[in-house]
Amino acid sequence: MMRHNQKTLFIFHTEFIHLRGGEKYVYEQTKRLIKKHTITLCVERINTYWTKKFYSIGVSIHYIWTPRHLYWLLLPLTFVVNITQLKKFISPRDTVFATSFPLSLLATFVTKKSIVFCFEPLSIFYDTLRIKTGSLKEKFFLLIIRFFYSPFDRLAVKRAKILATLNKPVATAIWRRYHRRPNVFIPNGVDTKVFCSDAPRYLTNNRQQNFVVGHSTDYTILKGTELLLRALPFVLKKNKNVSLLISESISNTKKHTQYLKIIKALRIQNHVHFVGCVPENKLPGFYTMCNVFCYCGSTRCIGGSSASLSVIEAESCGIPVLRTLGNTDEIVKNKTGFYFKNESPISIAKGILHYMSLPKKTTKNMGLSARKYCVANFSWQYSANKLASII
Repeated sequence: MMRHNQKTLFIFHTEFIHLRGGEKYVYEQTKRLIKKHTITLCVERINTYWTKKFYSIGVSIHYIWTPRHLYWLLLPLTFVVNITQLKKFISPRDTVFATSFPLSLLATFVTKKSIVFCFEPLSIFYDTLRIKTGSLKEKFFLLIIRFFYSPFDRLAVKRAKILATLNKPVATAIWRRYHRRPNVFIPNGVDTKVFCSDAPRYLTNNRQQNFVVGHSTDYTILKGTELLLRALPFVLKKNKNVSLLISESISNTKKHTQYLKIIKALRIQNHVHFVGCVPENKLPGFYTMCNVFCYCGSTRCIGGSSASLSVIEAESCGIPVLRTLGNTDEIVKNKTGFYFKNESPISIAKGILHYMSLPKKTTKNMGLSARKYCVANFSWQYSANKLASII
């Protein structure tokens, strides 16, 4: 990498492999900041899709060295090697924006001008529910790396010159875990010109069911997909005219197979449809296929229900959202959607059935209000401006 003569923003993000909220967040910020800043993206892994996206907007990419095998075992060596390499071209004038451990800690050692952005306390270290639901092998592995590395994750938060996060609910989770309050909120956003109610449907719905419940999963406990699946039979007892449409932000063949077994056991095969990973340019069309969108992130997960990009993307497309508690700013209760009373299949089912019982005029107005609320409150430009103000 050539030495530069002007101030550069370095963005440290572990990987760009999927279409998850974290990847989208970093890209949308970068897309707007590149107009006024020189930006270098530092990653461990990145696929062709994201490489083309970043190159097309003028962002250079630097690969952070990692060993081919034994990633966690060799992390101390990786850390030393990368500090040495990165200090060769990151000057004291540059700012480093890092999103998660271990790159968050790396950022604090290569510059004094570090911004650590915490989407949530690192779930693989602190989320007891997520660890408990893993296989015996996964539990053992996560407990081991937590024992050795969670102190260094906490150190990264402590050393950051500026600590940033999405919103107040996540800030509360951060305080409980790290005992530090974020300096600034840099919220999620949505491109309301792309995510709109006029987006053509992703698929033609030729199924008999004409009321579609939308949901997005990453196959972790954080999304509450199994909870929604177990709620569906209670909905179908009252109304057979319902189908559940599920997109994925990351594939997981093993977990997908487990879900299929649950679906078969519940005898809801004809009412649940997985559409896979929907391309970003087709994603608005996924939302417009739905009558309502459900987000079931568990409040028992550390920060798991504090923010969801899919919620505001659905709202931007004029789709009301029903969700679990945990976040206070993504929907307006009884105006753009509403909250489930608790995290039980029966409560989820009652919430869906209640929504279905509302007059069409009411649900239409909720969709219009969802769109207006999203346009007014979730702007990527506003979010990028907040980040620009602290660089």
